[in-house]
Amino acid sequence: MPSRVDSNQAEIVSALTDVGCGFPDIIVGGSMPCPCCAKKFKQSRLIEIKTTDGKLNKYQKEFHQVWNGQIAVARTIEEALRIVGIIK
Repeated sequence: MPSRVDSNQAEIVSALTDVGCGFPDIIVGGSMPCPCCAKKFKQSRLIEIKTTDGKLNKYQKEFHQVWNGQIAVARTIEEALRIVGIIK
């Protein structure tokens, strides 16, 4: 799915970040296997993308602690594919 960045996105993200709000790098959705039964369901996954030696910052750590849903960190393409259930 093609995407584009709206012209006001950077300033809105900056304003929210300035007041302590945050969100992972990407959210992906689609028909993904359930980790319990492997049956596919429409689901969403929150993914924080980091380099091999990248670390979560203070706000990212706080978000991960309070988020009640699924969230994961991907450092490689393989890890991202594993998070969405494409590979085991």
